[in-house]
Amino acid sequence: MNSKVRAVLNVALYLYAALCGLLIYSWPLNKYEWMLDEPDAASEGLTFCSLPLDNNAESAPVFSFIAIFVFAVAAVVLALKRKSFHPALIIALLLLLLWIAKFFLFVPQC
Repeated sequence: MNSKVRAVLNVALYLYAALCGLLIYSWPLNKYEWMLDEPDAASEGLTFCSLPLDNNAESAPVFSFIAIFVFAVAAVVLALKRKSFHPALIIALLLLLLWIAKFFLFVPQC
């Protein structure tokens, strides 16, 4: 494979990793989280646990995991093609750790 093509593919892979990280970070745990940023929320005693229920809350971890899975598969394929370690494997692991932290560790227990 041409070195220019390889460089472009690596840049695309790392941009996709950044997109995955942004997706994990920005996807809300509850679609009503925006209500917590309202100026009157604190005075009214609004907390995460008192937000209305979100019937689609289970979809955020699933869809973001699919994006990470696609990246991880691409990283493994690149490592196998190279027959050596590829830095994308570490990024895939970091994305997985970010996903676990966002959707399982730092979730308010209501």
